[in-house]
Amino acid sequence: MCGIILTNFQSVTVKSFNKALKLMNHRGPDFQDSLEINGFYMGHNRLSVIDLDNRSNQPLSKDNLH
Repeated sequence: MCGIILTNFQSVTVKSFNKALKLMNHRGPDFQDSLEINGFYMGHNRLSVIDLDNRSNQPLSKDNLH
């Protein structure tokens, strides 16, 4: 099962966000990435079960949408 984390708390630092994302690694050990846009942090841990294509990795940004 994949894991997603999203926050916009002012007190969140990149270091604390990455620590929280790492704690969720058991939710999806196949891929991990994060994205920060205007103070919003999003992180994703992916578990590849059926779709093994790297194009399915997230979080998506406007640069990799088709």
